[in-house]
Amino acid sequence: MKAKKTEKRTIRLVIGVSSLLLIIFMFAAYLYQSFQIEFMMADLHQLHQEKKMLINQTELLQAEVSRLSNVDRIGRIAREKFKLVFSSPQPYVIRIEDGASLNDIKSRLAEREAVRPKLKTASMP
Repeated sequence: MKAKKTEKRTIRLVIGVSSLLLIIFMFAAYLYQSFQIEFMMADLHQLHQEKKMLINQTELLQAEVSRLSNVDRIGRIAREKFKLVFSSPQPYVIRIEDGASLNDIKSRLAEREAVRPKLKTASMP
């Protein structure tokens, strides 16, 4: 009878200790998961801050590119630093009348090119 009592007491003790260890393990897992979530949230906040900073930098760089690629600014630099002269805004116009031959058009164009002075020019698209 004492053996059965001792056996029951041992079984209860093993079950109690196992339950206690299981509860401790579950609590430790909960704490670990909570800390991991907090670290992830802190990282997420930091990433959002970095994203905002990068967007601001991108906007500043786009504004700088727009400012630097301004045609008036580029033209001024071309005139001042490189002594370039802009060609007249009037393009060459060749009129083709009825019966005008290709050779006649070529010769008129060659005459205009020969008369035009050779200058360093910058052309704008």
